[in-house]
Amino acid sequence: MVNTSPLVQGNQSFVSSRSPALSGEFSNNRRRISIIGDGVESLAVANLISDETIDVCPIDSPEDGFYYGVHSFEIRQRNASVCFYRGTISADIFCDDLSVAVRNSRAIFVCAGATRYSDIAAAIAPHLENNQVICLVNSPLGGALQFQSELRKLDLKAQISLIEIGRIFDSILVESGVMLISGLRKRIPVCGITRNDTRKGLSVIQSLVDETVPSSNVIERGLTDVERLLRPILALAALMGSRSTVELTVTVNDYVLNMVEAVESEVQSLAAIYGSTAPGFLKSVQDFMNVGDIASESPFETMELALLSLGKVVLGSFDIDNQAVLSVLEEDVKEIYALLSDLATHAHLPVPAIDAIVDLSAALLKKNVRDEGRSVSSMGLVGFDSCEIMDLVNN
Repeated sequence: MVNTSPLVQGNQSFVSSRSPALSGEFSNNRRRISIIGDGVESLAVANLISDETIDVCPIDSPEDGFYYGVHSFEIRQRNASVCFYRGTISADIFCDDLSVAVRNSRAIFVCAGATRYSDIAAAIAPHLENNQVICLVNSPLGGALQFQSELRKLDLKAQISLIEIGRIFDSILVESGVMLISGLRKRIPVCGITRNDTRKGLSVIQSLVDETVPSSNVIERGLTDVERLLRPILALAALMGSRSTVELTVTVNDYVLNMVEAVESEVQSLAAIYGSTAPGFLKSVQDFMNVGDIASESPFETMELALLSLGKVVLGSFDIDNQAVLSVLEEDVKEIYALLSDLATHAHLPVPAIDAIVDLSAALLKKNVRDEGRSVSSMGLVGFDSCEIMDLVNN
């Protein structure tokens, strides 16, 4: 049994450009969609695309057990034990040539963490063509700017559009050859580097999700990902209250709630400085968990109930150990919180709660997550101040 996204990613990488659920022969003359990423997460995205021609091209040589022996997939509602859609994964979805997979594709979906953007950009840059759209699935804050920076280092000549999209589903559980996709999202936040990029990418993304929610700029899109902003706080709460041999549970107390409130305030301040708006955490969690009817006389009690529901989703609905949660914490702090702290530094804005999460995570992980994490410079914005960044993202 293998669980991927959000806790454990697959260890294989491939390009997909033909949906296993669709029929049709491979043709260089037909406009397609390609998917680049890690293991079954990208395979899941390929199966969710409804109206395109798709083929799969491995970047790394497939080993025995590639796709973990997956032969079919099911889509389930969050916390449901039965599926509402089932399909078979075709055996002929591979293409042996990366250049063939990328060329003549009208869009390329990248399903990988920001740490892989450099490698993926280098692999696909020689084959990109004018007017293609690159969509970053589950993009971290500022992911499109970082991918653009990686392409510029390669002196890319093709004119392409970059667009970010949020997480599409809660998790994937692979068991007995069946890929179980849980918690398919109905509303996905999206944003391109420019408004024109956003408009161009919407038609592509609508083949993947039911409803898109465009953001004003890429910083705003990243800050609307409240689930990901809260996950490190919940991970720390779970780790601080557990032993390595005991099941992890999220403990929501006044200290956790105070930290959530402090981080929310700092995120709101950051959003205002960079010409964006950030949603309230409680409303976002209630909408995300579909628990809008949760109510209490105390806002803290309402948030506590919402966070307990959220914790079961973002930290996994099954038993996990400390190491798995430490991996989640490291990913989120390096990809999100280190960048939040650096954006605040550029804006001369004190963010003690965000900095405390970074520093506490560094102590638990025994790593310098601040220096190893993403920064303004990793987005290609060396020498930019907060005003210049705001002008860039609001262009």
